[in-house]
Amino acid sequence: MGIIASGFKLIKESYDFVLQMAPRVHTSALQDRMEAFVNQCFQALRPLTYDYREVCEIKEIWGDSTYTHKLCIGDWLRLKSSHQTYGSTIDRSVDVFCQIRGHGDELKPHIRKPVKEDFALLVDLTKQLIPYDELLVKFEIPETTVLEYNCPGHDGEPITMTTMEITAIGIKTSHPWDLLMFQDGEKEPKNRDITYEPNASIFEDVITHMVDLFKKANTEVAVVREHNEKIIAQMDTIVAPIRIGNSLKTD
Repeated sequence: MGIIASGFKLIKESYDFVLQMAPRVHTSALQDRMEAFVNQCFQALRPLTYDYREVCEIKEIWGDSTYTHKLCIGDWLRLKSSHQTYGSTIDRSVDVFCQIRGHGDELKPHIRKPVKEDFALLVDLTKQLIPYDELLVKFEIPETTVLEYNCPGHDGEPITMTTMEITAIGIKTSHPWDLLMFQDGEKEPKNRDITYEPNASIFEDVITHMVDLFKKANTEVAVVREHNEKIIAQMDTIVAPIRIGNSLKTD
């Protein structure tokens, strides 16, 4: 077995661990899935009411301007601008999530009786969910020299090799596939894609620290993830019978 192949074999287990952990700490994806789940829960209650009603005013600030909309309800949620008669349906999961958290209590009195209690419970639980904010997770390491090489194209140029002295590594959980490498005296860290095979030479000397970094990231994200998973399970218990009932109606 060659030297390069032997090196890959030595770091494979740790490298695989890092690659498998990245999706677990990917807060952007976790947030998207949570918002989609909340949207699906409330969609199962449709129609929310049989009458069209204006519920409350919402102010949005864009730069120096303030815009006023009305949150309306009918079969589903709608947002109405001054030039509209009935407004536009709120389709995006992120917008449903925000409106329920921000104005769910104001919507409660307008919901049709058969699903009124379930709607109220789901609103209360949705407000208990914790958003997945981006985290910068940083891990100090002993000063380590890492090697990076660049393969030439087809013009006969030689392979170039450069080194970096790094004292810390990190990730941003919004995109955990980029490893941040901090150097003394540098304001901004270098970032390298952990899924890009040629970068393996950089990671070889810090792979054990990368394992510790992703364990640290998972510990920090898990606090929110486990809290939310318990609430999502409660919401699913409320909605499951409704979904079954809806499926029987359409059969």
